Amino acid sequence: MCISYDTKTLFSRQYGQGMFNRMDTVVRYLAIEEYYGKNDYGFNLYKKMQKVRGQNLHNIERFSELIKSIEKHGFYRESSILVDLNMQLIDGSHRLAYALYFNEERIPIRIQPQLTNIKYDIEWFRSAGFNDQEINIICEKQKDIIQKKGIYFVATLWPPVQEYFDDITKELGQEYIILSVKDYTFQNDQEFAATIKGLYAVDDIEDWKIDKKIEYMRDYDKKIRVITFDIGDPEFRAKTRNNKPISMEVERIKKKYREKYSKKIDNYFYNIIMHIGDNYEHSEHMMKTMKKFNYNEIKISVENKRDSWMTKYLSELEEVTKKYNLSKSDFCIVGSSILELKNIRKSNDVDIVVAYAKRREITDTNRACKISKNVEIVGRGWAACLCIDDEELITNSKYHFEINGFKFVKLELLYLKKLNMKREKDIEDIRMIEECFRNGLEWDHSIIQEIVDKVEAKQK
Repeated sequence: MCISYDTKTLFSRQYGQGMFNRMDTVVRYLAIEEYYGKNDYGFNLYKKMQKVRGQNLHNIERFSELIKSIEKHGFYRESSILVDLNMQLIDGSHRLAYALYFNEERIPIRIQPQLTNIKYDIEWFRSAGFNDQEINIICEKQKDIIQKKGIYFVATLWPPVQEYFDDITKELGQEYIILSVKDYTFQNDQEFAATIKGLYAVDDIEDWKIDKKIEYMRDYDKKIRVITFDIGDPEFRAKTRNNKPISMEVERIKKKYREKYSKKIDNYFYNIIMHIGDNYEHSEHMMKTMKKFNYNEIKISVENKRDSWMTKYLSELEEVTKKYNLSKSDFCIVGSSILELKNIRKSNDVDIVVAYAKRREITDTNRACKISKNVEIVGRGWAACLCIDDEELITNSKYHFEINGFKFVKLELLYLKKLNMKREKDIEDIRMIEECFRNGLEWDHSIIQEIVDKVEAKQK
């Protein structure tokens, strides 16, 4: 059975472990653009991708015929996109690209009762031999689609936190992709109040709450910051009050920042820190509301730490896995890489714990050994002081998290390891980790307690 599904939402659901998994759709979009004379490289990227995939059915000639057909007959609604239970594409990347390009609001889909793991993320393109320039073209086009098609969210930072505008913006940039940052200053109370009411016009908040918000902010300088950003999969649910979609990821963001910054505001009143629209419709409305005002475009150096780490070390890690025939399931990344991913400090190399059988294929020593310029296998028993052996660290998911298939030891374990070692270089790391947890970074108390109990039991 086919159902009609929102095109923007379907595109945003194509994330897994923080990475966009369907860059192949972006390449198809680029090919459509070349058909209409908007670039001169879309077809070449498409042909290169299809050759690696071993696809001869969808060639440039057939692609062009399909575009002509859509021009002549419109979008063929009987041709549905096949997705799995998580709304991940199984078949229909061409049709999704068409729907995005031709601004189709909804698209027919069929849900297959299964879970899949189809990945055409940017790392697939790297491993397929696409060069840095081609990778950059694809990544920039994905951002362009997100911006032009309105597949983003809008955060408004209110006057009570204006001294923290830059801090909040940079923190958001550690987790999400910032698209734009604009500051608005209002001339008087009336203009400011009218803007706030305009921003909430599509929301279901009661009028008295808006009036109360305006009243609490009256004594502050009339300055707000508007940030547009890509949050990945919004994880929409139906709002109880009106049955309209609301992003659960947005709910988590608002909760996190309100809890952290409410402590810094005197006489805090609920929700005078940040507002984010529930869905893409709200985002569109918020941007239209702000269009009539002048703004200052803010250029802040917002470096996504995950992307920074990936840029520095990912290609080298990929080469190491090929050279030594390592699967991503054979090792776990430990050490300072986790600190960089969590925006605590820069890392200088990549330390990995390797499963014993694979380790023996690479080296005979149980000590640490370097296997490339920046990649080092640590000594055996990295977490032995925590009563966790190497195999368990690699195979038990409660001890690590994954990004793009790579396993990283959880920060809690790294913290306990450093507490145990207490070398001079560990002392400052311990202090910075504790500071992050005090400032709102989530802490898994259950894992810490479990390990402490195991260590204490062993010592008895």
